[in-house]
Amino acid sequence: MLFSWMPLVTCSTTQKKSMNPSRSLIAPVTDRVIYVNALLSVPPARAFEYFTRADLLTEWLTAAAEIDPKVSGKYELFWEPTTRENNSTIGCRITAIEANQLFAFQWRLPKRFRTFANGPDPLTHMVVVCV
Repeated sequence: MLFSWMPLVTCSTTQKKSMNPSRSLIAPVTDRVIYVNALLSVPPARAFEYFTRADLLTEWLTAAAEIDPKVSGKYELFWEPTTRENNSTIGCRITAIEANQLFAFQWRLPKRFRTFANGPDPLTHMVVVCV
């Protein structure tokens, strides 16, 4: 099964030619896309479950999760459940879902990065494709 996740952090970046290299880190970035592909030895349906089921997310990624697996449903992951607002994706929503194939959602960084992340336009958008 081929698993695609975009964006992540340590990958090649494609940028529009008009990008200004001296742009402020605080300004919204809308012209960057980072792609990551990973080959997993599980069926696509199982990989999909590992992103859409709270019980499975807590096995590999986060301490707690609240997920409503539908478009506009919650996609909130908590690394420090006792201080939910500090290190979480609180407020994030699912933007697209197709059972066992595609899962897209908003992503927020911890509050300590708010000076350059988590702005309203746009939030980081993650897309997971299971093929």
